[in-house]
Amino acid sequence: LSGIQKDQLSEMACDITEMHIHDNNGDRDAHEAPELGSIDWDDLYEILGNSARFNVFEIMVGGATEIERCLAFAAKYKLSSILM
Repeated sequence: LSGIQKDQLSEMACDITEMHIHDNNGDRDAHEAPELGSIDWDDLYEILGNSARFNVFEIMVGGATEIERCLAFAAKYKLSSILM
């Protein structure tokens, strides 16, 4: 995330309760499982994870391998709810 993106997201963080997420490498809307592309998830979660209201991620996945990756992602960030 760039500086201005961080600032804007930080301002909105307290109003975000759910987010549709997926990863990509910036070349197309790839809908990859988290941590398979170029998004800095630690950076994103540092901003959003501090919001008491934010506890649901919606993740688009393809198969068993992607589901396992998404569940590992949820465990890493201690997410309470995931919609797949």
